[in-house]
Amino acid sequence: MTVEIGYRTRHKPRANVRSDVAETMSTRDRILDASRQVFARLGYVGTSIEHIVTQCHVSRGTFYYYFKNKEDVFEQLVLALSKAWDGARAASDVSDPYLRIEAGNRSYLQMWAANPDILANLFQIAAIEPRFDELHREIRIRFIERIRRNLERELASGNCRQLDPVVASHAMGEMVDSFAYRWLALRSVEIDHSELEHVVSELSELWYHALYGGRPHEGGTHGEAP
Repeated sequence: MTVEIGYRTRHKPRANVRSDVAETMSTRDRILDASRQVFARLGYVGTSIEHIVTQCHVSRGTFYYYFKNKEDVFEQLVLALSKAWDGARAASDVSDPYLRIEAGNRSYLQMWAANPDILANLFQIAAIEPRFDELHREIRIRFIERIRRNLERELASGNCRQLDPVVASHAMGEMVDSFAYRWLALRSVEIDHSELEHVVSELSELWYHALYGGRPHEGGTHGEAP
């Protein structure tokens, strides 16, 4: 970064550059945090830029310096969430089929359990905004594609039932995604949110039984033959 002084150019001290970057990130993060609080309280549709800048105690000019509009803010919140989930998925790769199913379901449900406000808003906005419908679809498809790839490997090695991997992966993925929304966002499932491990276990056993037959580890590593 440089500062013009008359006809001479002086380089701004490196420490000041770092300070500017930190301040920029701090302001941007404050706006994101404030936006999330307002979205959770008023819903995406009910939120205005005025609500956000009032919550964050910044001017409209400052808001528009960092973000184009409220759609941009919400998209950044969802993308940050998605990126964190990608990292959790990468760390959960295991060889045992049941443990792999369980780890995948746990990381997906933990993501939404920690962010039910974003989940609720994303599902609702996706129904009316193509931009967010596509964003939600991308997150869901990454989940489903990972299921499909794992299933295709199991099919090739003869370890599971001979199922259509496209149909099976979509069915299993949609089961978890829809359950997460109804349980964590709508709160229409009468199970306390503290029971996440119980839910992970139940969904994973249903999933395992559908693909392998039997219960996990019955009759060997992959369960009883169907």
